[in-house]
Parts: sequence; structure tokens; C-alpha cells
Amino acid sequence: GARHLELLPEDVAAERREWPSPLREGLPALLSELGDREVVALASGDPFVSGIGSTLVDLLGPEGVHDVIPAVSSIALARAAMRWSAEHTTWVSLVGRHAH
Repeated sequence: GARHLELLPEDVAAERREWPSPLREGLPALLSELGDREVVALASGDPFVSGIGSTLVDLLGPEGVHDVIPAVSSIALARAAMRWSAEHTTWVSLVGRHAH
């Protein structure tokens, strides 16, 4: 997204593209357009907790996604702040879903 691209230093010599919107529907066209070029996806949090990692693996297969470097997810940060263990916590995601 735009906010992630803005965090890159100016001297990073790379073509910068924002994610398409809607993401899931627009990614196949973007990836096709990029062809065989090496691509780095910038995102925040854990890429496999309602993140881009899951989407990319769904589209490209596990062998098409390399060197995933996760950050702490919002779920982990919330549990840490409340001192709740993962083993005793259930979470519900509304990412890309209707609240009802």
C-alpha cells in the first residue's frame, strides 16, 4: 500500500506499485503484468494472519512465495497488552468480511 511505499528510503532503486483494489481480484492482473521480475511485497504485521502472505500463497502456491519475514500481528500485540495467552484466546477477523 501507499503508506508502506512511503516508508522506503528515496535511494532504494525499485519500481514502486501500490496494491490493486480490490486486492484479491486485482492481484492476478498485476502479477501477470510484472512477469518474471523479482517482486518484493511490503506489508505490516503477520503475513499469514489475515495478511498478504495467505493471499499470495493461494494465488502462486507455496513454491512461488519466498523469504517471508513476519512482524508482530495486531492479534499478538493485543494479547500481550491484555496478558492473554494464545492458547486461551479466540479471535475473530472482519478483514474482507461483513460484520454480520
